[in-house]
Amino acid sequence: MRSVALACLLILVGAHTASADDRAFARAFIGRQLRAIRAGDVHELQVTCEPRLHARLTPAQLARARKRFATTKVDDLVGSVERDKRGNLVIARPDGTPLVMLVEGDGLWRAWTAWFLAAPPA
Repeated sequence: MRSVALACLLILVGAHTASADDRAFARAFIGRQLRAIRAGDVHELQVTCEPRLHARLTPAQLARARKRFATTKVDDLVGSVERDKRGNLVIARPDGTPLVMLVEGDGLWRAWTAWFLAAPPA
């Protein structure tokens, strides 16, 4: 049911299926964030997130995220990838629940939310 609701929402906001390149990019981006989480690299995560999130990315928060995502694979997190009408990439988990939206600015892609601080592992 959630998958249907997400699909309807994406249609209403003008989303369309992303290309295979978009899906590969999304998988690589989430993989980069998972590596940074496991390494405890706050700076690397800051590079991949919107600046407004930087204050929330602390070593203590990262330590909690590291425990939660220690064995999580990219395939456990990335199901579908859609582009919204603004060109952002909306990444959903395999069960259809939204994971994160990637936004582009100044030639860089960044996560709109710190999904790894709030999301339970898959």
